[in-house]
Amino acid sequence: MLGWFKSNDRVYAERLYEALAVPELGNMTPHLLGIPRPHYKWYQEKALLYREFWCLCALSAVARELELFPVLREFDKLVVAERKQRGFDTRDHAKLMDAALDRLQELHENPMGWAKDWLKEFDAEPDDGPIAFLKFADHWQRQFEAVKQAIQSTSSRN
Repeated sequence: MLGWFKSNDRVYAERLYEALAVPELGNMTPHLLGIPRPHYKWYQEKALLYREFWCLCALSAVARELELFPVLREFDKLVVAERKQRGFDTRDHAKLMDAALDRLQELHENPMGWAKDWLKEFDAEPDDGPIAFLKFADHWQRQFEAVKQAIQSTSSRN
């Protein structure tokens, strides 16, 4: 393969990243969660990290059925490169991926605990009180399911 030529799998992975990982989906904002303004930048970065992992988890969930293992590998490489570019240490990427799968399971088993844990470093004091934590968890559950469904519906291997 020539160095300038991108495989279809790489192109698909890049399109998935741009469409599903980069944009903030939904209306869950730091302001709505009562997060103080100095924490906004880190909140947005952490949310991007989770969107990247959610995409990887969703791809992992459907890769066998849709024959998307090559796309999953390309997406994984893309996430590592993007994180390196943003200054993150990516040496433990595989361990972080395992942790993301655990966090996803925790989100479904204990949404309130997951949301409180995710937000604790931001000193969040939402106006809605505990209901805001449930809305936050629901937002992330819906985001994962939407990403998984988007991957399933756009796969040319269907």
